[in-house]
Amino acid sequence: MVPSYASATRNKRGPRKKNADFRLSKEKPLPTKGGESVKLLVLPAQEGTKVTRTLESSNLQPRTIGLLNIVEFASGAALLTIQADKAAEFGTRLPELGLRLKPRDRRRMFSFRIHDIPEDLHVPDIAEHIEAATQAKPAKVSTVTYNSQAENSGKFAVVECEHALFNLMRRKRTLLLGYRRCRIDTSPLLMRCRTCSLFGHTKNTCPGIPEEIRPEPSQCLDCQVYNLRMKKAGLPRSRCRDTKHPAGSRDCPTKRCLVKKYVAERRPADDDDRLT
Repeated sequence: MVPSYASATRNKRGPRKKNADFRLSKEKPLPTKGGESVKLLVLPAQEGTKVTRTLESSNLQPRTIGLLNIVEFASGAALLTIQADKAAEFGTRLPELGLRLKPRDRRRMFSFRIHDIPEDLHVPDIAEHIEAATQAKPAKVSTVTYNSQAENSGKFAVVECEHALFNLMRRKRTLLLGYRRCRIDTSPLLMRCRTCSLFGHTKNTCPGIPEEIRPEPSQCLDCQVYNLRMKKAGLPRSRCRDTKHPAGSRDCPTKRCLVKKYVAERRPADDDDRLT
């Protein structure tokens, strides 16, 4: 699975404590002459190949392209941090090597759910109630019936909106629709398969659980699959995640990374200072 710009550029390890034995932090790239750098997510030409292997076999030297840092992924892609004044020239050399840049991710909208909506309220009515309560108009409103065998099980609304309206709803927590006070859910809606219970895909595209993994209640299945991908890609063991926690718990590193990616993909354009 090819990573997105949002997931590739985030700080995976978090802030590190200062160590008296090291004056320079390993997390910080070396300073450049102009003080500016660009992060490029480079994809391999074919599946099963690695960007780093292709660059090593070419005649491009790291100093020539202004390479400051590189992060490999199990898919073979690599996130390169390059000096800003040499990024354009490096981009023109990629097609010669059979490599390509991943287009920047399209900015997605925030979304939240409104639960237990009265049956007599329809989409236009819900949008009017939201606009009257917040003075902001939602981009899209849709209703979904609860998956229940009982009759008249009710419905909830999925609302897509901008960042300002999302923050208002996160603080309100409830919304008065007609004569009913409805609960607002702003938690990230992560994609999870109903067949294998893994994050990242649906049952229509389910690849199944790898044969090398034996599901255990005390081990997180998502982190086990992630560690298996790191092992098959030949990446360092330090990239592996702890699996001693229930799947989907708050302590799950895989879930935390997906939540960060979810928020980063919907971050306002003014706050997007990771890529230049």
